[in-house]
Amino acid sequence: MALLSTSALAAEAPKLYKSIGADFDAQVTIAPTQQADHYLLQFNGFEHEIDGQTRLYKKTLNSSNIEDGYHYILAGSNKVNFRNNTKYTLQNGNHIPTIQVYLTDKPMTNMVYSGAADISSPQKLLEKYQARQGLTESKIAAKKQNKQANTQLSATCDTSFSIDIDWDSFEDINAKTTPGMLSNYLNSLAQLCELDKDYRAEIQSIDKLVVNPSTEAKLNSVSRDGNKLVISLAKDAPNVSETSYTALIDVL
Repeated sequence: MALLSTSALAAEAPKLYKSIGADFDAQVTIAPTQQADHYLLQFNGFEHEIDGQTRLYKKTLNSSNIEDGYHYILAGSNKVNFRNNTKYTLQNGNHIPTIQVYLTDKPMTNMVYSGAADISSPQKLLEKYQARQGLTESKIAAKKQNKQANTQLSATCDTSFSIDIDWDSFEDINAKTTPGMLSNYLNSLAQLCELDKDYRAEIQSIDKLVVNPSTEAKLNSVSRDGNKLVISLAKDAPNVSETSYTALIDVL
């Protein structure tokens, strides 16, 4: 993902929303990005696995009529966690617009706008998002990160396979740390091993991973050739923690 630009930050300030009517104190911070209609959202205090996570969303109107509200759809998926349904709550005699947050295995949470977030929030959220993407500061860090994820995968799935990363091709396109995204795929494979014995058996049948640059600027892909998985990575592909999991389910 491209770095946040000065013009993007000046055009729209980061926003903070807080929960109302819940037995927990939750917050959502929203920061603009350089990409049109795309925002980083960080969730905290929901007593849910999403707490602390920063994800990339696309802002979309609920209909062709702007007065019908909008929602934020998780980039690279069809999941909606944050929606403006044009509803209101009464506070101190005033009707205040509410936002609805939808999380898996959690009742809907109403939230209200609390004001502008800290001016440093966009850069902080970007750093957290890039870390979650597996985009490290160096090739050495990417190798270490992948090694740790592979060690955990081997222990969880009781298997091992060779990993062949085309580092030269990544460096040729100025994406030498993009292979760090592989750690998300290794983590997702480990999760699938724990989910179902059939997935575990399929993963144990794999003996090699091949990792190369994607031919699409913002799209990762996974394919299977017998006992080999081929993972193609793009440095601007969104939300790899989520998309890696669904992509692997489709090919296993």
